[in-house]
Amino acid sequence: MTNEQRTAWLNERRRGIGGSDVAAIVGISPWATPLDIYEQKLGIAPPAHETEAMYWGTALEPAIRQAYSDKTGYLVKKPETAFVHPKYSFMRANLDGIVLNDNRIAEFKTASTSKGWGEPGTDEIPDYYLTQVQHYMTVTDRPVCDVAVLVAGRDFSIYTVEADKELQEQLIEIEAEFWQKVEKRTPPEPTNYEEFQKIRKQRFPETGSIEADSEVIEIVKQYLDADAEEKAIAERISGLKQKIAELLGDNNAFTLNGKKLVSWRRGATCKRLNQASLKTKYPQIFEEFATVSTNSPSLTFSRKLLSA
Repeated sequence: MTNEQRTAWLNERRRGIGGSDVAAIVGISPWATPLDIYEQKLGIAPPAHETEAMYWGTALEPAIRQAYSDKTGYLVKKPETAFVHPKYSFMRANLDGIVLNDNRIAEFKTASTSKGWGEPGTDEIPDYYLTQVQHYMTVTDRPVCDVAVLVAGRDFSIYTVEADKELQEQLIEIEAEFWQKVEKRTPPEPTNYEEFQKIRKQRFPETGSIEADSEVIEIVKQYLDADAEEKAIAERISGLKQKIAELLGDNNAFTLNGKKLVSWRRGATCKRLNQASLKTKYPQIFEEFATVSTNSPSLTFSRKLLSA
């Protein structure tokens, strides 16, 4: 995919909800959260860089499409434009393939392992792909979607998923609610502490406090206990590393059966800008190129209050 094609694809994705967005929106994606998708739709988040897996998935798609056609006898075409649901215009589908001689669509995947994939010929595909293809069948009103997958570059299988009207109705409801949040610029609820920090950074409260009740006190105690355990483990790990380094002495590695068990790895060298020196010697240049950034807020705790 060229840079121009990728830019056009990203712009198309911002116009509505695509199949690859659905798993994140319903909370089952291993790669993204509802807030990630929300920020992508509004252009708040920077465009995601193409990963190696994404690159090879795109590069191998024509070969997988041809293998699927060869195995099934279906004539398959990759649509040049996105499909839009006739009633819910925010639901869009960029299909990998539409079968010309049968009433079905096709999706083509690559995977590093067969984890999450059932017996070939069944509908047992990973849930995050199941929501994707059900979304596609909803948009295109097709009753069947075949999913062809190439695992580890050599194991080819085809799975057949039929339309699940009950699940599709649920997806429509969830997607409609999500798209309403996008239109109203109301972010979805955070799913982890980092996302709470991100939203708090955008609208930081300068005033206001709540008296802690028993539930809050118990949770804070649990956090402080876990924090202490984490620090103790970190100290233990550091101590064990130090002991191993002492036992190595001037040697580079410990070996076991002729293979390296533990070894020193030379640190990478890199040049860093000495901001203090630059600001002292060339203050005008420093001010010209300096940028102001605000770190994400973080929670702070008072151990004394609970130990009193």
